[in-house]
Amino acid sequence: MNPPFLKVEILSKFIVTGSAGYIGRYVVTTLAEQGHEVFAVLRDSSKVNFTGDVDIIESDLWQLDMEKYASIVHGATLIHLAWQDGFVHTSDAHMGHLSDHFNFVRSCINLGVKKVVGLGTMHELGPQTGLVGEDAVPNPQNQYGIAKNALRLSLSELCERNGVEYLWLRCYYILGDDSRNHSVFTKMLQLDAAGEKTMPLTLGTTKFDFIDVEELGSKIALVSAIEGSSGVLNIGSGKVMTLRERLEQFHKEHNLTIELDFGAFPERQGISEGCWPYLGRLDSFQRDLPEI
Repeated sequence: MNPPFLKVEILSKFIVTGSAGYIGRYVVTTLAEQGHEVFAVLRDSSKVNFTGDVDIIESDLWQLDMEKYASIVHGATLIHLAWQDGFVHTSDAHMGHLSDHFNFVRSCINLGVKKVVGLGTMHELGPQTGLVGEDAVPNPQNQYGIAKNALRLSLSELCERNGVEYLWLRCYYILGDDSRNHSVFTKMLQLDAAGEKTMPLTLGTTKFDFIDVEELGSKIALVSAIEGSSGVLNIGSGKVMTLRERLEQFHKEHNLTIELDFGAFPERQGISEGCWPYLGRLDSFQRDLPEI
């Protein structure tokens, strides 16, 4: 069972890795707009244009000279979002870089980081049905989920051993910024742009909690700033829909002309009714957090 949030105290200095990534840019922007001191770690600063006051550290993460930034790391909250091939769930890079992630976080802890926030995924859990609690037993089925789950466990032990606060954010079905995504929604945009008349699909009866990436970034920034938050925390929108309902909504939102042919493909063998996260703790944070 995850510990409760013990107190509400706003942290002020943040280091965000993967700041130019799919989620990171929204986390950085939200933190900066809330007036926090934000250090964005990224490889190429030309790919971002943050709103608000953001200090950029431009470096490949694995080549970063941590001693050079010791004064920044000390007392900061590390939000570790950097990850290669997040949309390619079978990539060997997931397990291949696992020790790099561990060593990077360990070096930050050695330099006095105050809190570590890691980014998880529904893929850690493997097949689940219905409402999923934060104490669900992981059973990952692909390289992405296996590596994320291994990082969660290793960082949990590392932080506990060193007396560092640790929060693991388990995210569910993420949408938005669709040109950078590899989802069925991205495929719909591509087919429509190519002039295709129809898009064959399954019946789309599986249910998920769909969250827009910008909303996700805002929620990550909010909960990361609360001192006393620890353990696994589910992150979602609280809006559960069937895949068909969300595809039809997306089609309307983007004024697409392609016809959606539901039922053209059979549902995958063993597919469940879908899963969605229990959000009780997340809701309590959002309700009780004082104005910043």
